[in-house]
Amino acid sequence: MSPPASLGRAAEPGSIADLVRIYSPEPVRAVLADLLRLEAEVRTSARRDLDHTIAHARLEWWQDEAERTLAGKPAHPLTRSLCAALAPRGLDLQPLVHSVRLQVAGLAGAEESAWESFYEGSLGTVFVVLGQALSSTAPPAALRRLGASVQQLSTERAATPPSLAIALRTVQPALQSGIRPLLVWAALVGWRSERGVDVPDEAPPAGLRLAVAQQWVAWRAARAAEAGRFRWRWQAPMPSAPSTHAS
Repeated sequence: MSPPASLGRAAEPGSIADLVRIYSPEPVRAVLADLLRLEAEVRTSARRDLDHTIAHARLEWWQDEAERTLAGKPAHPLTRSLCAALAPRGLDLQPLVHSVRLQVAGLAGAEESAWESFYEGSLGTVFVVLGQALSSTAPPAALRRLGASVQQLSTERAATPPSLAIALRTVQPALQSGIRPLLVWAALVGWRSERGVDVPDEAPPAGLRLAVAQQWVAWRAARAAEAGRFRWRWQAPMPSAPSTHAS
């Protein structure tokens, strides 16, 4: 059976994904691009306009592909590319497939454990794989929890996201520089959510001032991560202009 066809996703200039790419080492940028496209392809199975039978057929193919990938025999071009980039480390897509399966089944009224699996399997998987590409020594469980907390904030738009604050505390200061792009991602989602900017969309926020402020937030988060002093400040003021000098 051939791989299911789907739409890919590219990082638009000024989007969260684009800013994360900017603060990623050159070899990791290709992994990020492939990973976002792969996540989008698997996630297409949960499209509302997709026939339920087709959605389940797609999910079964991706479940088989997840198992093939773990066995070192990926069939999809994107999984092949990611496996080659991550070698000798493996690529576990099973949590992502399970996350999409939960989405297809419907999460309205689901138990908290189902929501946790959904979060951890989606952006949690992305964070774990990027951590591998970054050769981070941060525990994979901590990266999965961090990604899950960012996903939760994107989905629920909580005014005060305690789970993200807790997840950030699981990453020791000495390990922060190794996951700089992930901390930039967390900072940008938190900043957008705090200001009511559309979080799930990859498109940049409307307005020049918002776009400039977003660049400032990313720059500051990256600097703090490099120094092992990343701290999330939910009430950080929005600057009127970007800073061009190191503090």
